[in-house]
Amino acid sequence: MNQFIRFALLSLTFSTLAACGGGGSGGAATGPQKTATVTFAILGNYSSPISGVSVKARLPEGVSVALDGTTHNLQQPGLSSAKGLAFGTYSASIRQVDLGVVNLSQSIGYGTFATLQLTVQPGYTLSAQSFRTLNTPFPGFKAVATDPNLGVVTTDNTLAGRITPSLDVTFGY
Repeated sequence: MNQFIRFALLSLTFSTLAACGGGGSGGAATGPQKTATVTFAILGNYSSPISGVSVKARLPEGVSVALDGTTHNLQQPGLSSAKGLAFGTYSASIRQVDLGVVNLSQSIGYGTFATLQLTVQPGYTLSAQSFRTLNTPFPGFKAVATDPNLGVVTTDNTLAGRITPSLDVTFGY
């Protein structure tokens, strides 16, 4: 019986080892990048409700943005937000998006406030750093909150340095 248990354990060990190794899905993605999803967030520690956020961000060469017809307005669902009404424009000449989210009925809060879907052009390979380098610091950022004692406060005054923007990028293949 003891020999049978030893044989079973040895067989199980070899089976496990044989199943390990190359070809797993956790490795680097292969093939060309097709999409990039930019997630915009705000970080901070101010306790009053945030009712509006706007950010200007530059995009690297090699991505395109879905625009609404012949205007420079960002098209939905390319720009979206679960925190409020999202709106924005794109200037191709300087590769800059100006986007914002407003919610007058409840706080936008901290964390992700908007996502922007982009198409990566054939022949380009980008990294998250490609986006971060262009936006350190961001070309523009503003947040608005309603403080019970001070009234409306912004990043131009009371909120300066207390609320900051960030971005993250994921790629689709």
